[in-house]
Amino acid sequence: MTKFTEWGIQAIVTYGTLAIILIALIATQPVLIRSFLSILASVNIITGMFSKVLQAAAIFLGASG
Repeated sequence: MTKFTEWGIQAIVTYGTLAIILIALIATQPVLIRSFLSILASVNIITGMFSKVLQAAAIFLGASG
């Protein structure tokens, strides 16, 4: 097995386990999940803005360099 295949299987197992845990939490703790998702959404907005800044910096550096 190649390293990439091992990594892929590991990722599937990890995310599969996380998905099962998340589904169980949604079923038992809807309020907790709702607040967690709102936090996640705000973090996602921040990281999205940050990646846009990085892209702009890369373009700027590419143009000037």
